[in-house]
Amino acid sequence: MDNFRLTDLIDLAAVQKMADAHYQAAGMPLGIVDAKDDSIIVSVGWQDICADFHRANPKSLKRCQASDNYIKEQLSSGHACQYKCKNGLMDVAIPIFVSGRHMATMFLGQFFYQGEAPDRTFFIRQAQDFGYDLDKYLAALDRVPVFSREKVDYILEYNKALVGFITTLAENALLKIKADEAVLKQQYFLQSVIDCADRAIFAKDETGRYILSNQYHANLLNSTPVEVIGKRDIDFKVFAPFAQAYTANDSYVWRTGRALEFEEVVPQKDGQRIYLSCKYPLHNPEGNIFAVCGIATDITQRKRIEEELEQRVKERTASLAESESKFRGLVENTMDIPFSIGVDGRVRYIGPQTKRYDFDPNAIKGCHILDFIVPDDHDSVKTAVQWSIEKGETSPVEFRIQVPDGRIVWFEGRSTLQRDTSGNVIGFTGVLRDVTERKRIEKVLKESEERYRNLFEAEAGAILVFDAQTQRFMDVNPAAERLYGYTREEFLNLTYWDISCEPQASKEVIKQILAGLLREPVPIRWHRKKDGSVFPVEISPSKFTLEGKAVLGGIMRDITTRLEEQKQRDKHQKRLRQLAAKLAAAQDEEQQRIAQGLHDDVAQDLALCNLKLALADREKDSAKANAIRNQIGELIHKTAGKIRSLSFELSSSSLYRIGFKEAIVELCSSMARRYDVCFKVKCNSNTQMMDNTTAAVLFKAVRELLFNVVKHAGTKDATVFIDCEDSMMKLAVEDRGRGFSQLVDDNLINMGKGMGLFGIKERLSDLGGNLHIESTPGNCTRVMLQVPVGGVSRT
Repeated sequence: MDNFRLTDLIDLAAVQKMADAHYQAAGMPLGIVDAKDDSIIVSVGWQDICADFHRANPKSLKRCQASDNYIKEQLSSGHACQYKCKNGLMDVAIPIFVSGRHMATMFLGQFFYQGEAPDRTFFIRQAQDFGYDLDKYLAALDRVPVFSREKVDYILEYNKALVGFITTLAENALLKIKADEAVLKQQYFLQSVIDCADRAIFAKDETGRYILSNQYHANLLNSTPVEVIGKRDIDFKVFAPFAQAYTANDSYVWRTGRALEFEEVVPQKDGQRIYLSCKYPLHNPEGNIFAVCGIATDITQRKRIEEELEQRVKERTASLAESESKFRGLVENTMDIPFSIGVDGRVRYIGPQTKRYDFDPNAIKGCHILDFIVPDDHDSVKTAVQWSIEKGETSPVEFRIQVPDGRIVWFEGRSTLQRDTSGNVIGFTGVLRDVTERKRIEKVLKESEERYRNLFEAEAGAILVFDAQTQRFMDVNPAAERLYGYTREEFLNLTYWDISCEPQASKEVIKQILAGLLREPVPIRWHRKKDGSVFPVEISPSKFTLEGKAVLGGIMRDITTRLEEQKQRDKHQKRLRQLAAKLAAAQDEEQQRIAQGLHDDVAQDLALCNLKLALADREKDSAKANAIRNQIGELIHKTAGKIRSLSFELSSSSLYRIGFKEAIVELCSSMARRYDVCFKVKCNSNTQMMDNTTAAVLFKAVRELLFNVVKHAGTKDATVFIDCEDSMMKLAVEDRGRGFSQLVDDNLINMGKGMGLFGIKERLSDLGGNLHIESTPGNCTRVMLQVPVGGVSRT
């Protein structure tokens, strides 16, 4: 429609006559110009000054065109525009819009206003500039009409009305064109639609002539739709034998105004075909019949199918009755309870399974479903029903019912919506399933889950659970948060590789766990905490499946302390091995010392006794012999003392006979005689209640310390202090010897010295005691022993 112009829509001759009459009456020049190409459609009274001069000269024409463009810009709003053109004349332009599109412009002018005489100097100069014939130009100027403003306003209002009239004519013409096109399109569309139909469609007028035929109908007549129009049934060889019957049917519809439906047999090239024909009256707007429309549908195949279906229906009716009986038996014997309720909540049907719960299904019908549901579950059921009605879909709902024997039974209801023919929800049909046992199991599982969650949270070891495929953490316990320094939320954004310091080794371990090859605790692995510190862990791995995913879990134990303890044990074992070697050497040395003592002292004395005994036997003088025998007796007594001293140094028999304190005194006396030293004993406690094991260990410790004084202190004086305080036996050996500045505890062992001290410390440690040494070079040394005892009292 955008291509139409005003000249296509109105009678221009009539408009031109109206313009001529207007000019004769008002004297105002008038013109209508096409808005698309500026062609003049209607014109009357155009002034010579414009036609012969301004628009005839190329230079002044540019001014006219500039004025025209100005007008076009001003007319876009749809209002009239009054202006003075660049050549000095007044003009009025009124836009003509048709269906919202600017199609043309009505121009009124050119003219001058009364009281506004033209500036002749301007026009003379203009004639000179453009080379006009001055006399003719000024004569044309004088012929330009002059109007008062009131008259121009009157003329303008009149022409606005004229423009409105023209617009109405054009829009009506445009509407008619559109309507005609719509009718053509509709006719084409209708013909296309009926041509696509898989049945014959036709229409006849009152004389029996065809006024409509689709392609299917034309094919039956071996013609085209165009060839059928205007002809009657008798004109076609195929329909000629039935023309009289067809005319009778048509007459019935014309006469009664009612539709007629009938079956008929029509011979075709491929044999006879059965058609279901329907004829309807077509009415015009006044309600009068103007045609008979017919629709003929080939029902040959349908009739054949109907016959087959009829036979099948007979065969399956019996089968259906049998199936219905089986289905009813199946429904009524299933564990689920079928039901049907209305939107009002009242029971329409309930299965006989309710008898298992001592309910009479007939008594339930018509009752409201909430009459049987525990009151605490009413709101959830109401909400579920309302949601289903509003959303048009259903979801399972669980509720409790108290059965006649007082038991509470859990049911799960699953249903589908029942709708009427308008699609409105009218009820629910479904089944009720007893889920009491499932609810019990769920409760047990929930309680079990809570117990395991509590164990999970309370486990002292750090538990990490992560996806076996992505290694992203899925859960951690509080111990893991404390150990690694991450919160649970931070862990869930990390993967296992964010805490592992050995990714390659960890990947191999994960492969073995997933393959089921590794179930024992994983050897030492090194992990990293949030603060960046690295520490060793022992991992107890596990593998399980969660929601179809392979999941790995493990208990991570910080074994820093264990490794340190193992390091200390290894160090201790090394020291024990060193001690064992030194003990063996010390035993050899002790044995050599005793052997040397026996050889140098006892053996020599015994040899001397044997020699003197021989001399006494050979001596004739009895007095001399007796003197020799006396010497032998003294020598034997002296030798016996040496043997007792050696034996006492090995083990004091007095320790168990006379007690700890007396044994220490005897030890000091023995060593004083043998090594020419002065050892003193100061005791402030009763030691009689000390058990034999503790007494033996302390005795050997004091003996070892006294031997150290003899060997290393460089002094002949030492004191042994014995005291008890708070069930703790305390001994000290103090000398005023040379002392030493080395670390006197474990380091002495590493230096190759102090084997005795380490042995003493180890033996005391077994009894829960300890050893402590204080020493300064050139001053003194004090070795303090303490061990817990029972039954010791102050003296």
